[in-house]
Amino acid sequence: MQGALVVAIGTDLPWWDQWGVEGRALYPRLVDGSFAWSQIWETHNEHRIVWTHLLNMGLWGLNGQWDASGQQLVGVLLRSFLAGWLTWRLGRGRRWFGVLVVGAFSPVAAWHNAIWGFQSQVYFTLVWGGLAISCAARAEGRIWLVAGLLSAAAAVAMGPGMLVPLAGAGMLLWATVVDGKWRERAGPLVGIILFAGLILSGRGEEAEGTDLRSGSLAQIWDTWWLGMAWPHAGTVMAGLVVEAPLIVFVGLGFTRFRSGFTARDRELVGLGLWVILIVGGMAVARGGGEEMQAGVPSRYVDFLVVGLVVNGAALVRLRSWGTGRWPRVVAVIWGGFLLVGWAGVNAENWRGVVGPRMVDREAPIEMMRAFQVTGDESIFEGAPKLYRPYPDLGVVREVLADERMQGRLPPSLQVGETMGVVSRIGDWIRTNAWPLGGILLGGAIALLIWDDRLRRAVQSRVRN
Repeated sequence: MQGALVVAIGTDLPWWDQWGVEGRALYPRLVDGSFAWSQIWETHNEHRIVWTHLLNMGLWGLNGQWDASGQQLVGVLLRSFLAGWLTWRLGRGRRWFGVLVVGAFSPVAAWHNAIWGFQSQVYFTLVWGGLAISCAARAEGRIWLVAGLLSAAAAVAMGPGMLVPLAGAGMLLWATVVDGKWRERAGPLVGIILFAGLILSGRGEEAEGTDLRSGSLAQIWDTWWLGMAWPHAGTVMAGLVVEAPLIVFVGLGFTRFRSGFTARDRELVGLGLWVILIVGGMAVARGGGEEMQAGVPSRYVDFLVVGLVVNGAALVRLRSWGTGRWPRVVAVIWGGFLLVGWAGVNAENWRGVVGPRMVDREAPIEMMRAFQVTGDESIFEGAPKLYRPYPDLGVVREVLADERMQGRLPPSLQVGETMGVVSRIGDWIRTNAWPLGGILLGGAIALLIWDDRLRRAVQSRVRN
């Protein structure tokens, strides 16, 4: 579905931070040889986005020109992997859980990350962080090293990745309180807490937008519930309903798990705690901005989607404990509540962004071409924010005029010139979108149908 959205409303034009970070600071230095590898470790506000820089450099080297559509296609692959992995790890072969994941990962709700190539940082963070928590949940011997390396990878993907070790510490502490194995876990607990401190000490200082920070505890509280309650309005009651499966799972675990629990149970708690910490960080760092006061911005939705999936997985586990019809009734009520909010968010984004952009997909390209020729900033006056390339149009003008970027600008700004291999692939995908979409949709449906059988076959091969 995300691939369809990229084809429908995405373009090869960079947007917002890409003009400064990529067009002015990265690519020209790759051309003239002044690039230094230390540059990829520099902070972008409070984030280190090493993997995004490496991806963009790789696409630049492969393509020979700047093309945001290649970044968008990689984002499709990363997000698809994340959705498939969560279904595989947490679903326990339940087909309805696969449907939940597909619905939760609707790209319309998270359109911002889908069509903004710069946001691969979100996907890298979720993939590395999720795998790190999964390994930590099974941590025995050398796998601790793997978990640590994956945590470090998440930490340099984006700010929320720095919270992975804290989530792992909370997961381990919960498991220890439940089963009482304090002696066995004292060392790992101390080690992971120290590692969390080391990771957090590398956090960058926010260079821009410091006025976005929450100004009071009350503002942090309100913003925190805004995230916890998504896709509903940010009330405490709505948040408690959305998070009810995880809350009940963690609480009942103190009685149910005395005789032991699985690594998947620890994994579920770790992922849930990580999302809660991310929402808390979001509330502190962005709770004072006007954008957040109006609702959860689309670019943060991918983190919250993982929280919904984790709650669905907790519901799967709770159903395995119950007898009679009540677990199914609770699941239907919870799912219905989520569906109402989910439908509202998707409808709002469709009306406000996706639908209008589909009707007039070429408008941003036409505006940029006119600006490229005339340099007249009034071209963007009155246009939607999504059509304006960057707040400081002087930066855009500087990049367009840079001799090092001539012949290397996006294909839409170099009509008639030879396109790079990545650009040609993207163009071919857009041309053949419908048949490709049909094949992929059929494959996804087949996986949902055969998920349980496929899981059993793989497990049987592993045992043999």
